[in-house]
Amino acid sequence: LVRVRTPDPRTSEAWLTLWMGSVIAADPNSPIERVIQICGSPFPVDTLRLEFDNSVYKTYIEIGAVMLIGTYDAPTGQVAPPYQLEFRPHRLSWGQDYFRFTLSDCPGDVTRTSEDFFYNFSITHVNHAPQWVPFTTASINQTVPTALLLNGTDVDMPATPTNLSWVLVGLPSGGTLSLSSAPGSVALGQNSSWGVGAGLWYRPNMAVASAYLSCGPDFADSFVVALFDGSLYDSPRTFSLRGMSCTQCIEPYILDSRQGTCQPCASNLAYDGSVPGGRCVTPPASMAWIG
Repeated sequence: LVRVRTPDPRTSEAWLTLWMGSVIAADPNSPIERVIQICGSPFPVDTLRLEFDNSVYKTYIEIGAVMLIGTYDAPTGQVAPPYQLEFRPHRLSWGQDYFRFTLSDCPGDVTRTSEDFFYNFSITHVNHAPQWVPFTTASINQTVPTALLLNGTDVDMPATPTNLSWVLVGLPSGGTLSLSSAPGSVALGQNSSWGVGAGLWYRPNMAVASAYLSCGPDFADSFVVALFDGSLYDSPRTFSLRGMSCTQCIEPYILDSRQGTCQPCASNLAYDGSVPGGRCVTPPASMAWIG
């Protein structure tokens, strides 16, 4: 069914279209029930003509029944009430956008539908907090500074953002952080910041009495950092450090190859540094222990 018409009493030869629809493809062997809404005419109607488009089926269409379901006289001059639409932009979408709409006083009737209208609007850009790239626990070495790689992203910036920086929120307890591996490099203090992509180095603290413990798989340290884009911070993150098995030790400690750690000599032994890596030996008889 594509049209419903009625004789136009204002002229003896014309048919006035009361409803117009589009072709609906369906199984020609199954009955089709279609309910349409005819929104009225400017004069009383007692005759209707139903027009079908057979181009889809190429066969005869049998009309089983036509039923008048009800009537409704809408008041003239009625204006549709104002509607409030809520627009929810997709994540990270901003800039110019629009939507298209039409007006109709008889839904489904293309002859009672207005031309297309376009509503243009702008989505204001909102800054998003940066995000850290997850990092794994780093393995450190006792004898040399260890390079650490921290990285982050910002959805508001290009693939390689230049506006991001790390802020040192919590200091490591067993060593220092610096931006250079050179000896004597200035250690970073609380709330120090550096750009994403800059080299970061961790140096275990070898000046403490238990320095030998900074080398070995049981050693652990950590520090806390936050990512900053100049306006917003990401949540603080903890960067964990683990000691590597020792390969050499500083005097007066020797390598315990079974545990991969540096250990002091037993109380009844003396440290001998005449060999690479040192060794623990029985002190000569001429050496007297004091204490």
